[in-house]
Amino acid sequence: MPEHPEPEDALYEEVLDLYSREGIDGVLGGAPGLRSMAGCQALVGLGHELRFSDPDRSAACMACADLLASRLGSGEPGEREMEDFRCEMALELVWSWIDLKRTAAAEEALARAACCFLKGTRGKTLHGQLLDTWAVLHGSRGDFDKARQAARAALALYEQTGERHGQGRILYRMSIIEENLGDEERREESLQLVSEALSRLDAAAEPDLYLAAVHREAICLIDLGRFREARVRLFESLGHLREHGHEGHEILRATLNGHINAGIGKLDAAERDLVEGLLGVWRAGLGYIFGLLALDLCAVYFDQGRTGEARAGGLKTIEVFRSQPLPAGGQKAMLFLEMALEDGLADADLLRRTSRYMHELLNDPDARFRPRA
Repeated sequence: MPEHPEPEDALYEEVLDLYSREGIDGVLGGAPGLRSMAGCQALVGLGHELRFSDPDRSAACMACADLLASRLGSGEPGEREMEDFRCEMALELVWSWIDLKRTAAAEEALARAACCFLKGTRGKTLHGQLLDTWAVLHGSRGDFDKARQAARAALALYEQTGERHGQGRILYRMSIIEENLGDEERREESLQLVSEALSRLDAAAEPDLYLAAVHREAICLIDLGRFREARVRLFESLGHLREHGHEGHEILRATLNGHINAGIGKLDAAERDLVEGLLGVWRAGLGYIFGLLALDLCAVYFDQGRTGEARAGGLKTIEVFRSQPLPAGGQKAMLFLEMALEDGLADADLLRRTSRYMHELLNDPDARFRPRA
C-alpha cells in the first residue's frame, strides 16, 4: 500500500471511537474535523483497521477520504503539494477496489491518481507508489508482463532514491509476478526475489507486508521441496506473527504447516494443520479456498492409506468447486478428477496437482491443466 503520513492522534482516536459506537455512518456524519488533510488520513487509518475484518466498510472509508481530498482547497501545502495528497488518497482507494475485485473502479481511481500526480510535484517516491499500484492492478487482471514492466520501473525509481523499504515492497511484488508467469523454472527466481525483499523491508513500517513476504518465502521453499527450510522461516517469524498477525495470517500459517508436514512425512500433523486451515476459511466464507485446502487434505488421506475417505472427500470437494463460477479449464479439471475418483484411478499426486491448478486459475483463467508430470 502507499505510504502516508500518520493521522493526528486525537482525530484518529475520535474516528475510532465514533466507529465503535455508531458505525461508518456515525463517522462520516459526526466528525467535523474530517474535512481536512488530517481527517482524510484518519479515515484512511480506519480503513486500514477494517481492511481484513470488513473490506466493504474499509473501501467506504477510502472512498470518503478520496472524495474529501478532492474537495479540499490548496491551503497551507500549496496546490501542487495538494495534488500529491489527492494522488495518495486515490491510490489508497485503488487498493480497496483491488481487494474487492472491482477492477473497473480500481482503474478509474488509478487514472485519477495519475492525473493528480502529473499536476503535483512529480516526486520519485510518489511515482514509485503509483507504478507499484499499477503493477498490482495489472497482476490482478492476469496481465503479468505489464505487471513486471511496471514493477521494474518502480524498483528503478526506489533505487535512485535509496529507499530500501520501497525496494523491498517491489521485490516482493516481483516474486509473485515471476511465479504467476507460469514457468516452473521461475520458482527459484521467485524465491531469490522474495528473500532479497525481506532483507530490505522494514518490518516495523509495514508489519502486514513483512508477514506476507515471510509467508511467500515459505511458499516458494515448499514449492521447491525445501520443507525444513520453510519450517525454519516460519518459526523465526513467530514473534512477529504473534504481535502483528490477524486471523488470515493464522489460517495461512496453519495451511503452510500442513504442506510442510505432508512433505516431510508427518501425516497426522499435516491432517491436523489442514483441518485447522479448513475451519478458518469456512468461517471466513471462502468457498473456493476451502475447496483448495480440501483437495490437499484428501491427498493426505491417500498418503495415510485412507483411500475411501480420500475418494469420498474428493467427490464432495468437486461439488464445492462447481458451486463457484469456473472457467472452462476448471470445469474440465473437475470432470477429469471426478472420473478418476469414481474409477479408482486417483491418487495423492493427482489431487495435489489439481489443487495447484485450481489455485493457478485464480490468476490465469486460461491456464492449462496437466494431470500428470
